Amino acid sequence: MSQGLILGGMHSSDGKTVVTCLLLAALKMRGLPVQPFKLGPDFIDPGYHRRAAGTPSYNLDFWLMGAEEIQDLVRTLAVHKIALVEGVMGLFDGSDPRSDRGSTMELARLLSWPVVLVVPAAKSGRSLSAALKGFMLEAGAQRISGVVLNGVSGRSHSEYLREAIEPLGMKVLGTIPPKEELRWPERYLGLQAVVEGNFPTAEELALIAEDYLDVNEF
Repeated sequence: MSQGLILGGMHSSDGKTVVTCLLLAALKMRGLPVQPFKLGPDFIDPGYHRRAAGTPSYNLDFWLMGAEEIQDLVRTLAVHKIALVEGVMGLFDGSDPRSDRGSTMELARLLSWPVVLVVPAAKSGRSLSAALKGFMLEAGAQRISGVVLNGVSGRSHSEYLREAIEPLGMKVLGTIPPKEELRWPERYLGLQAVVEGNFPTAEELALIAEDYLDVNEF
């Protein structure tokens, strides 16, 4: 199976699409071949991926495709590329309230790929560490390879959260402050289509990623 990375979240509207696009743009600007995917039948987020990566993004869906077809598509499209999958909703949210069925976590287990968790960090303190500990325990040993803290209010807030998370042994792969160019408008079903707004260029996204993400560690 090809190698890749899954961008998961704690819930919807936590910044998964933003972080996915930042990382896609940064890798592209470094001259690395990338292949984006989106879990679920969502057609809007792949449009953002394409603008950032310069290549089509493909949907992966357990209900429409099944596990074997997902594996076949990933194996075909991601060969000799860095594959990034944007998850859906929260990491464990799927079709069954008592299991991982249909969730981002099920996909991570199917592909045996690590998860980077995008964490909404605005107004958060030490309690965030407790929430992350729960995610780590539920996901299983070494499944979550790191976190990106989205919405930190400044350097002191970033340092505080890093110190709070340190005992967990989880890598902090970036801290992103609120930035106007990353506030993409939403509807009740998610983001507006990328063609409806002023989306930053891939070059602008790559520069932001280099400033706020530890791209080398992904």
